[in-house]
Amino acid sequence: LGGVAAPIFEPDGLIACSIGLILSSSLLMPAPEEALLDQVRHAALQLQNEYAEGAVSPLMPAMEGGLGLSRATMTGAFSASLLAQAATALVAGLAFDRFGSRACMTAGSVLAGFGLFLAARVEGVAGLYAVWMLIGVAAALTQYEAAFAAVTAVFAAEARRGISVLTFFGGLASTVFWPVTAGLLD
Repeated sequence: LGGVAAPIFEPDGLIACSIGLILSSSLLMPAPEEALLDQVRHAALQLQNEYAEGAVSPLMPAMEGGLGLSRATMTGAFSASLLAQAATALVAGLAFDRFGSRACMTAGSVLAGFGLFLAARVEGVAGLYAVWMLIGVAAALTQYEAAFAAVTAVFAAEARRGISVLTFFGGLASTVFWPVTAGLLD
């Protein structure tokens, strides 16, 4: 897995391993310096610790308990979602260019809803990974990158302002809805 991932691969290190695999790719970094590798290792371990504490979502511990799965399995499914999102990003971009942002974001929203419907019915590890990968594909059509493309297409010269507003309200979403979600779980 390269110089970055190997030192941080452990049973609960699936996210950190994924980050290491991506960052150690010779396509992205032909010869990273050791100081940079140390920073990446530290950041990946910090991220893994946040996942371990459920900071990514207040639903993570509830999902683990409900499905009877380990933290490593759950974060692995989320990692698979991110990989599916990355793998479909180019196709999503081409679809945005060809069909427009409204059609693509609508299709992505429907796909995300279907994915969440299926997620509520998952009973095993294979189904969990498949559903989260489907949600990752939907994310490529609906999250920041897609919204930024839509704002740029609609507002052209004023896109910078629109992207700033979108980013501001996107930041508030986690601040507001994670505590609300945690409260609903109690």
